[in-house]
Amino acid sequence: MTYNGIEVLRENLNYLRYSLLRRNNNVGDNDNPCNINCSPLSPATPIILNNILSYGIIDTGASVSLISKKYAQKYNIKFHSVPGSLILADGSNIPRLQTVDPVLVEYDNIKKVIEHKFDIISNDNIINSDDEKILIGVDLLPKLKIYLSNVAVKHKSLQKEVIDSSKNDDAYVPNVTNFGTEQEQYAFENAIKTYIDKNKKLDKTTLCTIKDAVLYLPTPPGFIANIRQYPIPYSLKEQVMEIIESWEKDKIIVPAKPSGWNLPMTVTFKKDHVDGAICKDKKNIRLLMIFKE
Repeated sequence: MTYNGIEVLRENLNYLRYSLLRRNNNVGDNDNPCNINCSPLSPATPIILNNILSYGIIDTGASVSLISKKYAQKYNIKFHSVPGSLILADGSNIPRLQTVDPVLVEYDNIKKVIEHKFDIISNDNIINSDDEKILIGVDLLPKLKIYLSNVAVKHKSLQKEVIDSSKNDDAYVPNVTNFGTEQEQYAFENAIKTYIDKNKKLDKTTLCTIKDAVLYLPTPPGFIANIRQYPIPYSLKEQVMEIIESWEKDKIIVPAKPSGWNLPMTVTFKKDHVDGAICKDKKNIRLLMIFKE
C-alpha cells in the first residue's frame, strides 16, 4: 500500500497546530484569521477516536488514514507490524504499522459508530514531531460522508462553448424511439434476429419446455376455491370481450367447464379504458395452499 499525501500533511501540520491553539477565538480576531469551529474550508475537523475528542487533518491525497505513534501511545492504542510498507512522497519507504484492534470513530455527520483500522506513522516522519497527529485519508473520508464538490473534469476554456443545436431532443418518444445511434441499433437488431425468428416459429398452443415453468399448487383434499364472477363495468364489457376473444383465437385460453376451481376475472382500468390487465383473482387458492416449513 502506498501513501502519497505526506507533502500535504507537512503543509498542513503547522496550520493544524496553529488552529488548535486558536480554536476558541472568534472569527475576526487580529490573531486568528480562521476559526476551525465554524469554517467549512478548514483542513482540520473535529473527530472522536475511542471516545477521545480530537482533531484530524483532511487529506484527499492520502490513500490511508494515519495517527501518529505518540497519539497511539498516549491513548493506549495498540499497534503492530503488518506486511507491506508506506511509500512517502519523497520516495522513501517505511515499514507499515497498523492498529491491532479497530478504532471506534465518531463524527458529527454520521449517526453510527464506525470501526476503522488506522496506520501508525512515527513522529520522526512528520513535522512538529512532538504533536499528536491524526490524518484522515481517502479510505475513511467516504465513511464519514466527507466528499469533494465542484471538482472540474476539464480545463477551463477561454472560448465560449458552442452548443450543438443540430440534435433535436424533442425527437425522442418513449417506447418508440430506438436507443443509440442508427449503427448501434442495426448491430443490435442483427444480433437478436436469429432468436426472434426462432421465437416466431414457436407453437403458441404448446406448453413451455422449461421444467420450472410448470407450478404445482398443493391444496388439501375436499376443498374448492370457486368464486362467482365479479360484475364488469358495462362500459368496459366490449373491450374485455375483444381481449378474451383474441386469446381464444390464439389458443391461449380454452372454454372451461364448470368446476370448483373456476376463478373470477379482475379488470384494471383508467377512466373509460382497460389498462391492459385482465387476470384471475387467486386469493381463495392462496388461503387453501399448504406451505411446508
